[in-house]
Amino acid sequence: MRSSPQLQPALADGTENLIPQIQPFGREKTSKRISCRKRYKIEKKVRDHNRKLRKEAKKNPKKS
Repeated sequence: MRSSPQLQPALADGTENLIPQIQPFGREKTSKRISCRKRYKIEKKVRDHNRKLRKEAKKNPKKS
């Protein structure tokens, strides 16, 4: 059994708004859970990338 959507109340100028208020269909929130293997793999990639950047910066210092 479905209930009818609620109508909006009368507007300030005395006219009624007959457009029903319907909740928009949105995606449900996805979980932020992640497997440990994936999490640690990402951390390792980030560490290696930052290490590579530091190494390159040491090799080619910018002279100001």
